[in-house]
Amino acid sequence: MQLRLVWHMQKIVSSNEKKEVEASTDSFELLPPQERTIEPQLPDPKATPYEVREYLTQLLRYKGLSQDQAQTIAAKWTFGSGKELRLYPFEMYRQVFGPNQEEVWSVYMAVKPAFYRKDREREPDTSFKSALLVLFIAILGGGLTLMMSAFSRGKGGQAFAGLGLLFVGFLGTLTFLVELGSDKDPERKAEKELQDQWQSKSGEPGTGGSGTS
Repeated sequence: MQLRLVWHMQKIVSSNEKKEVEASTDSFELLPPQERTIEPQLPDPKATPYEVREYLTQLLRYKGLSQDQAQTIAAKWTFGSGKELRLYPFEMYRQVFGPNQEEVWSVYMAVKPAFYRKDREREPDTSFKSALLVLFIAILGGGLTLMMSAFSRGKGGQAFAGLGLLFVGFLGTLTFLVELGSDKDPERKAEKELQDQWQSKSGEPGTGGSGTS
């Protein structure tokens, strides 16, 4: 009786896994050709593990992997929700999708830029940031002019006021220049992040084969 019950449970699990694979296959292959060239929409933070696997499969197909490759890699995601997919650091991706280093690299470089692009859409309007930059440059110029005028007239109070404006303008302008100089490209940001973390954990990144997880 116990053996029959175990066999029956195994059959149910096997049947569910088969349905999941079939559903994943159909959901992508039934898409119109033009929609297969559009990057899949990010899963909801409350997305189930199955929905995350479905997303990963479609995303990896979009990146050029075959259906079998995409499903094999996506199947390694077993527990986390859509929130974990976003929040997991490099080491968790390595543990989930390892030990094949190339697969870890491919999944990280497919998933993380998608989230970074979403974050960039929420950033303040660039016109507002440009206006602030112009304002700080104007403050910098006004402080410099006031300070030079005060020194020429021997007015110490105005000189200190000009020095204060000069400091505020310089600090604000420097902050914006640093911001503009930072890497905003999602792919480059993810690649640099991945390289830095990978090298800190295991030295130079590999391109395939087995590695430590």
